[in-house]
Amino acid sequence: MIDLSSKRLAVDLVSAADARIALARHPNAGAALPVSMALLREAGALLLRALAVDSGHAVPLEPGAAWRTLGDLAPAVVCPPELATLLTDPDPMVFERVATPVALRQSLDDLVSELRALLEIRPPRVRRLEGARQVLVGVVLGGALLFAGGRQLFTPRDVARGKRVSTATAPEGAASHPLVDGEIHHPFAAVGAWVQVDLQAEHVVSSIRVLHRRDCCFNENLPYLLELSLDGKTWTVLARKTGEFLPNDAWNVRGRDAHARYVRVRAEMPGTLVALSSLEVRGKPVK
Repeated sequence: MIDLSSKRLAVDLVSAADARIALARHPNAGAALPVSMALLREAGALLLRALAVDSGHAVPLEPGAAWRTLGDLAPAVVCPPELATLLTDPDPMVFERVATPVALRQSLDDLVSELRALLEIRPPRVRRLEGARQVLVGVVLGGALLFAGGRQLFTPRDVARGKRVSTATAPEGAASHPLVDGEIHHPFAAVGAWVQVDLQAEHVVSSIRVLHRRDCCFNENLPYLLELSLDGKTWTVLARKTGEFLPNDAWNVRGRDAHARYVRVRAEMPGTLVALSSLEVRGKPVK
């Protein structure tokens, strides 16, 4: 364990990391997995920079680049390969773009805890900084909760949640289908030549998020067509998926404020199947 009490920069970096860790572990953060993981990634990057203050290493400011120094600064801390790929991604919105399993969030939390355990700040310096650190935590937490509240206020809700889902082999459909329960199912939740959700009323569609099966066959049966309909009979193609699905990838499509009651994913080639693990449709009802 490294005592950083005499190194002001390192103390400030650890304090900033602690603020992000506290925010990521806040009960309200549990409902926003991408936000929680982004905060933990930033916290880890700050802790790596604090370690560098003691060792003399140069650590980049960008979190993805900072995480690439993990092996040099903390060789005893082992990062799972699937997590390392996300942590070193240069995209600051990587956790918004990639479907991340809940278990991976706990792995990241454990990883950051290991890094934090390598750093120690002892009195009396900490006592003088504790008040400022608590203020910082309060400011960051308050700002983030305000941001999260704004997102909740202005981000359209998932209007497919709990609605009736039907497939080519079960056209009568089923209410509260697992495909639209908000979870990611392994290997898939629905399969058929087409899979559709009935929103039960006309909606203005802002975005659609489609998750492919999670186990295999990421480029089989493509292309997929994403189609919209007001009556379930006449369909309009909103998007066409030709590129391979990645294991943790999602097909995110802008709705362009199109009006629809039915949303369907269909295999374009006859005799092929669609296999999906999750489907979200964000929008608002037409009044």
